[in-house]
Amino acid sequence: MVFNQFYRYIRRNTLNVILLFLLVTFILYPMLTVFRKSFMVDGVFSVANYVKFFLNFRYVRILLNTFAVAVPVTVISTLFGFVLAYSAVRLKIPGSGLFRRLALFPLIIPPFLAAFGLSLFIGRNGFLTRLLNLSWNVHGWLGIVIVQSIVFIPYVYLTLEGSVQSLDPTMEEVSRDLGAQEFYTFRRVTMALLTPSLLNSALLVFILSMADFGTPMLIGGRFRVLSVSIYVAMVGALSRVGWAAVMGSVLLLPLLGVLIIRDRLIGEKSYITVSGSRAATSYRETSWYIKLPITLLLGVVSLLILLIMGTVVVMSLVKVPLVNYTFTFQNYPELFQSFVSVPTLLKNSIQMSAVAALIGTVVGLAIAYVSVRHESKIGNFLEYIALVPFAIPGTVFGVGYILAFSTGWIALTGTWYILAINVAFHNLPVAVMAGKNQLQQIDKEMEEAARDLGASGLRVFKDILAPLWRPAFYASGIYVLVTGMRTISAVIFLVTPQFNILAVKLLDLLERLHLDLGTPLAVVLVAIVLLIQTLLYQLSGEKGLGL
Repeated sequence: MVFNQFYRYIRRNTLNVILLFLLVTFILYPMLTVFRKSFMVDGVFSVANYVKFFLNFRYVRILLNTFAVAVPVTVISTLFGFVLAYSAVRLKIPGSGLFRRLALFPLIIPPFLAAFGLSLFIGRNGFLTRLLNLSWNVHGWLGIVIVQSIVFIPYVYLTLEGSVQSLDPTMEEVSRDLGAQEFYTFRRVTMALLTPSLLNSALLVFILSMADFGTPMLIGGRFRVLSVSIYVAMVGALSRVGWAAVMGSVLLLPLLGVLIIRDRLIGEKSYITVSGSRAATSYRETSWYIKLPITLLLGVVSLLILLIMGTVVVMSLVKVPLVNYTFTFQNYPELFQSFVSVPTLLKNSIQMSAVAALIGTVVGLAIAYVSVRHESKIGNFLEYIALVPFAIPGTVFGVGYILAFSTGWIALTGTWYILAINVAFHNLPVAVMAGKNQLQQIDKEMEEAARDLGASGLRVFKDILAPLWRPAFYASGIYVLVTGMRTISAVIFLVTPQFNILAVKLLDLLERLHLDLGTPLAVVLVAIVLLIQTLLYQLSGEKGLGL
């Protein structure tokens, strides 16, 4: 009797069961494996590893170094991203469109590539350093903060752009009509209503900074952070997987703390700015003494992005970067004839990213549908699990996959499938949120009317839901595909000599100072990602990211 009831429940909730299985297997199971491994000492459960970590000044200093980078990067990126979003939407700033395009450019490059470009430009042996005979040194804390502050601006901008657009200008106008000063209105009305978006942006940057290891590896010098320590523990001469699990668990603790703080700050306050019809966004006339510093600030950031990436391009066209500046095109033919095997790496990257995009988009949109349309506890639970990777650094996610899928009933390590699955589920929150936001704008009465007229579930999906849901499908799919092409932290432990990808090979070349091959490969990677993104947006008819 009980078995029959269970069987009927499974049949009625097949989609929910499948989604729950996938989320538990590829999100919860790897993370629980990391925590379990961190508590094991010689096969016995113990907290000795954590005691050892927090009583060792070297490891505590590495943890403090990680905070010393993440905190200023979060503040700077959030500030710059907000200024860019607000000026592009609400102020008539000269050149704001160009600033926007340049600020969004880091989205298509691996963060470590910007670190490499900065090192080529003003590093110890950089082009400008030698040209002006300077003695400065950007390697270390300063270099990491500069690079991460720049490359994470796009994430803040994209998070805040929609929120700024949705602000009803009449609320600010009423405040000014009641006699409030400009700064008071901005602080108590505008900024107050943008609080949730600002906190979400800051949280995202904080997580990205804590997780990034390519940047501190290339430009950090002796300034060690947790993400690099995890990488060294995993791939060093003496692999210490258990110790990597301990550091990964320690890295997760502050991120969970930040999530709790964010929720406490937002609390139960109301931040509704639009009800009924959406208010039209209007530009405001602004005094020159406000426009000038904003324009200068955006100009400096844009110029720095141009100089960093321009230096990489220029160095790819010299005989020996930083040594022999003789102009040549020979580096590119030599790259394609070298041991790098660019065509194979390109095929592998596209294959892995395309499969990841398909898996992530389909699973993410299915979870969004269950969450929005079923309005049940299981739907809310699925959504909650699907958003967990948002707070998991890529290095920790990669360690979890190594520990969970190396042996046992689902051994995937060593195959290219594990890379695609890792990228898909690590970026699952993007597909879930895109699908949910789009679905909430579609009146479910349209689907109910079609069913009442005799349409099957498949017919309702094909003729009604799918066409209206297409923007979310394209947006999330393209995002995951582009992210897969440039990702490094989540898959660095999962690639094999038999199946490597462009971004990982590029980091390897730059780390080994093969600059004659690394610089042209960097240009090739950026060009390919930009071409793929542009082509996909043209085929989909979507506006994209404005690049």
